[in-house]
Amino acid sequence: MSQTIKTLISLRELILNGEIAPGERLLEVNLVDRLGVSRTPIRAALARLAEEAA
Repeated sequence: MSQTIKTLISLRELILNGEIAPGERLLEVNLVDRLGVSRTPIRAALARLAEEAA
């Protein structure tokens, strides 16, 4: 499984568990520390989530 998919799943879990609040501003740097991945998979996962939400 790719880093982007793992990151996407982790972000979804954080959202669904209420650990990321609706409307909360997400900073790449904070997510890098929180999820332990580089910025590239964070960016790709956030873009995918944004597409799904649209």
